[in-house]
Amino acid sequence: MTNHRLTFAAAIAVLAASLSLSSLLIGTSWLVASVGAVAAVALAATLTRLPAPQAAIAATIAVLAAAVPVLAGYGWPGGVGALVFLGLTAASATGARLLRVFAACATYLAVPFLYLNAVFAGPSSWAAVIPTSRSLTALLNLPSHVGTDFNYSPPVPTTRSVELITVAGVTMVAICVDVIAVRLRRPALAGLPLLLLFSVPVASSLKSFGILQTLLFGVAVAAYLGLLSSDGRQRLRMWGRLVTIRRTHATDDAGEGPDTRQVAASGRRVGLTAVALAMVVPVFLAGTPPKDLFAKTAAGGVGGGLAIPGALAPLDSVGQQLTDKPVPVLTYTTSYADPEQQYLEEFVLNYDFSAGGKWLPSASSGQTVTSARLPYQVPGLTNAVPVTIVRTSVSLAHPVDSPMPLPYAPVEVSAPGSRLTETANTLMVFGNGQLRSPKYTVVSKEAQPTAVDLGIPGAYPQSIQKVYAGYRGPDARQLLRIARQHTKGATTALAKANALQHWFTSGAFTYTVHEKWQDSGPWLLSFLTTNRRGDCEQFAPAFAVLAKLLGLPARVAIGYTGGTVGPHNTWQVTTADAHAWPELYFPGAGWTRFEPTPAGSEGVAGQGTATAPIYSTVPLSTGLGAPGQQPNTSPSAAAGPSAKPKSALPNHQVQAGNGPAGSGLGGGSGFPVWILVVAAILLLLAGPALARWLTRRRRWLSAGTDSGRAHVAWREFRDDLTDYGVTSAPSESPRAVARRVAAEAQLDAAAAAAITRIGAAEERARYSLGSVPAGGLRADVATVRGALAASATKRQRLRARCLPPSTMTAAFSGLQSTGRALHWLDSPLPTWRRGRPRTEP
Repeated sequence: MTNHRLTFAAAIAVLAASLSLSSLLIGTSWLVASVGAVAAVALAATLTRLPAPQAAIAATIAVLAAAVPVLAGYGWPGGVGALVFLGLTAASATGARLLRVFAACATYLAVPFLYLNAVFAGPSSWAAVIPTSRSLTALLNLPSHVGTDFNYSPPVPTTRSVELITVAGVTMVAICVDVIAVRLRRPALAGLPLLLLFSVPVASSLKSFGILQTLLFGVAVAAYLGLLSSDGRQRLRMWGRLVTIRRTHATDDAGEGPDTRQVAASGRRVGLTAVALAMVVPVFLAGTPPKDLFAKTAAGGVGGGLAIPGALAPLDSVGQQLTDKPVPVLTYTTSYADPEQQYLEEFVLNYDFSAGGKWLPSASSGQTVTSARLPYQVPGLTNAVPVTIVRTSVSLAHPVDSPMPLPYAPVEVSAPGSRLTETANTLMVFGNGQLRSPKYTVVSKEAQPTAVDLGIPGAYPQSIQKVYAGYRGPDARQLLRIARQHTKGATTALAKANALQHWFTSGAFTYTVHEKWQDSGPWLLSFLTTNRRGDCEQFAPAFAVLAKLLGLPARVAIGYTGGTVGPHNTWQVTTADAHAWPELYFPGAGWTRFEPTPAGSEGVAGQGTATAPIYSTVPLSTGLGAPGQQPNTSPSAAAGPSAKPKSALPNHQVQAGNGPAGSGLGGGSGFPVWILVVAAILLLLAGPALARWLTRRRRWLSAGTDSGRAHVAWREFRDDLTDYGVTSAPSESPRAVARRVAAEAQLDAAAAAAITRIGAAEERARYSLGSVPAGGLRADVATVRGALAASATKRQRLRARCLPPSTMTAAFSGLQSTGRALHWLDSPLPTWRRGRPRTEP
């Protein structure tokens, strides 16, 4: 009965702890499947505790059902191995201890496997339960589809692959908890596997915890303490395990049994310690949670009283988004022929010398949108340039208050229930407060200029020339010389722009997200001459400044690249697609984008979904392309709509714009996480031996007198005895210990003499008032240690070197001392009340 109660309590504890995963996953299907998995583990646990014949029959049936795919589809080696496994399981009916342990482990694995197979590969199974080769293949293939789902910050959609990973993890925790709490009767230690379920959501989404998550955490703690109480009901209140058929003592029922409160408090202390670790440790392990793009808010008043929400310096936010773990931003469908060329623009920035040389949102006035038709015309666009009308339907992952992500140039926006404002010239559209609906539709007028269209000379409007051309920032003379050097021979605006783009992407610069953006100051000169490292937040302003110095009107746009295509031609955009790019003004075509951000080097991709526009990649012999380039009419040179940087990768393979997913720690830090894992494992394995060496060294360094050296030699000698399994009673004198060890350990004459000298020195240091001959004691200790190692078995030598018992005992004592910090739990309110004196009536 006690085991059944513990099994039930263990299952409840696991289910309560798994509720904490609700902050990571969308939906409840994983929870329903987890309930079944925990029930399967409880069933397996019950079967293992049947009498030997019945347990052997149950284990054999479960293993036979689970081994059907191996017997049927893996040839004679697999069949022979499965038959041997079955034979050992069936042989557990003899009651042999090792065979029963083997059968119990097989049952713990086979029964949950049958459940997982039935839930996740039932249609491919025989009778929807018995696994087959097809169901096993389907089950093993599911985790391979989970990679992209876990690239995003929580909560993530509960796909079948995510659900399988979650349920399998809960199953393994349930097995560990049942084995530790029920079979080993160590329910307090069961808090360690439960700690895994607590730690995952805390480490992944600490800042998203709310009232609901707090209540669920309290439920999990209560269930864990219930598990402790279930075991303590029999073990603690009865002063040990019950070995008779009686359930309780009469004195226990009357409340007059022995006082075991001090013993019971130890379970509370361990439980509270595990809970504290679950809450505190992940705080130090968790990385910085991803933030919404441009989440800073400021009432940045821009001409005409127009307040543009969002960061006053949006470039500051781009680099942060590229180093954080990708977060879904939006999905969209579009009628555009090549969505990879369709960037989604939010902010338009211009260099403001009067504001300290910062790139700030550029807007002179704004107008409220009263209908789907936007109030402003597309600046500079004429009928001389081909135009495509594109319809794009956007669905935001979260409502925004910053300018809406729109394809340039929008002419109509339909966002039901939202009040919108459009800025003049820049055509930024944003809501007055958050959008009421996360879905909206945009009609945009997409210019399709060719290199010939952009090469036609024309005069810039005075308003454009005055605001966007020219540069009055630091190092203007040196920067102008650099711009002219790299556009030498270019005679048209397009040729100069293409020459600059070619210089940035030709390999002279290195793409990295670890170069901090500097919004002001003389950063640009060192970037172009010596450093030459950065991402789009450096390359876009650098390109724009050089263009301004050459007399070309330039600005910087911030938003998203086209993203990656998903099911049903739905494109997906994440914060990994956050991007900054320069735009130049061409008469007749208006604002036209360029792509100076290079691809990565040494196998590391740049911003993987960035694409170079067609007119900037086609070399021409008419002076419109980059200087020095010759015409190339080969098919590979005909840049189509999907022309990309050389080594760009698809977005689902790029982690935070800085390499393949999973290539770095924290979603794009570039640091290989396996190094930390290996270092942690090596440190854990070498920890006890290192601690023993440091202790020995510290002792000898701190021994400043002859008496001190004698005491250190004696302590080292006693620790060496402990490490090699030689006992010594505290009541023995140093001389008695030395004489007995020399005789029992069968040491040679040199070691025996060394022991005698160590013992004599310790006695003199303790009791003599005269001088203590301490010379040579360190060498004597080393001699004795070597003799003990020579006389010990290989196992004892290995333990003494890798896991020295003297160090391990000290570590366990330290843990027990830490537990005394919770001594206040030993004095609950009932104890205090019983201690109060009673007043006679």
